[in-house]
Amino acid sequence: MIPSYDVALRLFRSGEFGALTKDFQKSQASDSRLDLQVRILVAHALVRVGLSERARELLPQDLVAAAAPRQRAMAQTVLGLASRGVGDFNDALAHLQLAVRLSQEQTDLEEAAWVQLHLFRHLLDAENPDLPQAMIPTARTAVRKAGSPQVTAYLHIVIGALEGQRGRLNEGARHCTIARSVLEMAPNAWLQCGVLRNEGAIALSGYRLLDATSAIRSMNDIATEHSLVREIVENDANLGYVELLRGDYVRSARTLSRVIQSPNSSMRAKLAALESLARVHLAAGDLASCERCLTQVDTETRHSQLHSHTARWAAVARARLLLKHGNAKAAVSCLTAAEDSVSERSDLQFAATYNIAKAHALFRLGKKAEAYRECRRPDSLNQATAAWA
Repeated sequence: MIPSYDVALRLFRSGEFGALTKDFQKSQASDSRLDLQVRILVAHALVRVGLSERARELLPQDLVAAAAPRQRAMAQTVLGLASRGVGDFNDALAHLQLAVRLSQEQTDLEEAAWVQLHLFRHLLDAENPDLPQAMIPTARTAVRKAGSPQVTAYLHIVIGALEGQRGRLNEGARHCTIARSVLEMAPNAWLQCGVLRNEGAIALSGYRLLDATSAIRSMNDIATEHSLVREIVENDANLGYVELLRGDYVRSARTLSRVIQSPNSSMRAKLAALESLARVHLAAGDLASCERCLTQVDTETRHSQLHSHTARWAAVARARLLLKHGNAKAAVSCLTAAEDSVSERSDLQFAATYNIAKAHALFRLGKKAEAYRECRRPDSLNQATAAWA
């Protein structure tokens, strides 16, 4: 049964993406029952459950080009999110920027705010760490004009992710608290999962494993209840990392492999899980498997900004692998080549991990004074315990 637009919109606004897509899994793009407005909502929901290619099929180029400006803006947003899901940073950026331009010509302030936030979130993965920071005033203005609780909650979810990635964990947690509070006025299952994902990641960054596990379990409960398949699968990435930190390498490898092999995982999540799996193999002493994982990460991340975060962590893992092989000189060269990705402003935890790894490699080469200088960097001193816990 094909629901009406009103029913589809109600499901969409409550984050019931699993329920919204259930009746459309076998529908054809040419199905005449799919009104364009419903088609756009369903395509968006398909992206959210991890079926980006299916979403693209529902929005062919000729149909989108012939749509009214408001619907074309919404469709471009969905196509951008679908491209992001399959790992194409530049295509996603082009669709989202077009959606922003189209939405600015319309009177729908809420839709314009959503598009700004989707672009903002996408640019968190850009190689230039200043881009998302520069977008915050524009995003805040758009959200204030929209006056929507759900849009406001998503703004704080995205800023919370930005702060967490930059090592400002207390600020990230504060934004999660605000988002959680706002969602009490307008519940949305998918946004609630977003809050819990951030809280789990922030707890992991602070090596608070009990808090991280609690957030992971809560997110899994909500995602399972509302059939948010992609959230269920990608939640395992954090669970696998918890298991790694606890030293349960067999279980961690199995959990991370589920993320990598699932058809519902985004390419970004798959590669992040693959990099974590490389760490598992390294910790377990399986150097050949670690090498295979890192080689695959290198191949996949080389041409897309969407994976720059994973790529820089993989460089540290490779340096540690080289140290395991006794090749300290190659480890230093590997880290030196990745030095441009180190920025205290963009990722304090990574900067600390990088500096300590480089100090370790320099010490192995007998360059004790240089190793000491790396250890004395402010970011290394502030984050050393977390980086090595």
